[in-house]
Amino acid sequence: MAIKCTLLLITILIFPALIYSQDKSYLPDSNKPEKEFIIDSIVIHGNKKTKRSAILREMTISQNDKVLSDHISSLLKENERSIKNTELFVTVSCSVKYTAKEKINIIVDVKEEWYLFPNPIFELVDRNFNEWWVDQDHKLYRTRYGIYLYHDNFTGHNDRFRIKTQLGYSYSLKFSYSTPFLDKKQRIKLKTNFSYEKKKETSYLHKYNETKYFNHESDVLEDYDFYTEIIFRKGIHKYNSFGLRYKSTWVDEKIINLNSDYFANEKNFQKYLAATYKYKLDKRDFKPYPQSGHIFRFEIYKKGLGLNPSVDFWNFKSIYKKFFDLGKNFYLSSSLKGKLSFPKNQPFTLEQGLGYGTELIRGYEYYVINGQSFWLNQNAMKFKLLDITLENINLIPIKQFNTIPVKVMAKTYFDHGFVRDNNPLKNPMANNYLFGYGFGIDIVTFYEIILRLEYSFNHKNENDLFLHFKKAL
Repeated sequence: MAIKCTLLLITILIFPALIYSQDKSYLPDSNKPEKEFIIDSIVIHGNKKTKRSAILREMTISQNDKVLSDHISSLLKENERSIKNTELFVTVSCSVKYTAKEKINIIVDVKEEWYLFPNPIFELVDRNFNEWWVDQDHKLYRTRYGIYLYHDNFTGHNDRFRIKTQLGYSYSLKFSYSTPFLDKKQRIKLKTNFSYEKKKETSYLHKYNETKYFNHESDVLEDYDFYTEIIFRKGIHKYNSFGLRYKSTWVDEKIINLNSDYFANEKNFQKYLAATYKYKLDKRDFKPYPQSGHIFRFEIYKKGLGLNPSVDFWNFKSIYKKFFDLGKNFYLSSSLKGKLSFPKNQPFTLEQGLGYGTELIRGYEYYVINGQSFWLNQNAMKFKLLDITLENINLIPIKQFNTIPVKVMAKTYFDHGFVRDNNPLKNPMANNYLFGYGFGIDIVTFYEIILRLEYSFNHKNENDLFLHFKKAL
């Protein structure tokens, strides 16, 4: 059984890399005579903050390129999608102007988003809304509040600055900055994150697929996390990155007494260095809520680089998502995720299976299925009920908020997966085939705000209405 599961997980990890789908939309039709044009110039309107070079970086065409007449329309649509995927603009429109014999101008009209947000924060500390509402009896002390200041175009070169401070259930301070491209060819960026957090309550054990918490009048956990990453971006769609992390965590000794595997040693603190390698190929039409295209990601994560002999772990993780536009407002999406990690025995703090974020079988929102390895397949069929853009909305006297896109999608879905756990005595859902299904509605609006209402069923014949604020696929 163990060999079969390992082979299945390895297949899941490498299968997406074997999938290659060539885009043939630009191949010429031999039955049609085509005329060739030279791009005389690219004219950009509406970029008050965003630098021209940041927009040109996202385009697949440039000045003096030669294009065939039958390809112009598809090239314009492709570049609209590419510029929109920077998530810097509310609207993007590309058009062509014929200026002279065999010469054209490309016209790019953009409407910038509002980049600087001093947002008040009120958020839940639990894994999802339903866990907080049902399992934790919607207690207000299990919330965090504070200020989240972020600038998504700090210098106009698509560089992103964020700082967050929170009080309430826990105190935290987080900072991140993603630089502009550092080289002339615009291929290399740096990203840095730092966070500090202390809590009076924290999870210390998963028992029978439910999370157990320890709390005290004084702090029971203090955590420092520093991560820096160098990103190499080749062309429009491909990314490679190398990262280095330092993490230090202290907990109250009572937590170690309750769970001796918390850090996998007898100490109440853990420090380690980690290194990562990530590869991403992203050809989705619209990153926040794609309806066509695909994405492939692969990650190697080595936790423990000699600083702490009790931390020595390898993680291999992969995901492939495919989105199909079936026509007549019908859409199909499917994703396949897999994780392998070694060795078999891992501390509570580093072991993670299904039940976190989007790595979830819908219908199991109340459960955590931890383990060293897993596979997860999510599928959805969607139908577009509404897709409109509201113009000249003056609820907020800022022009970046006067255009509001609204999309409503009805859907049905089926998820299934498997978690491999070498210590399953208190984790009965592990080492079993799990599935969930249901129906719901997605609401997508400006600034990538997504609301999901889903009524889900699982293999235990449990069902409930679930509310999510992140995309599932």
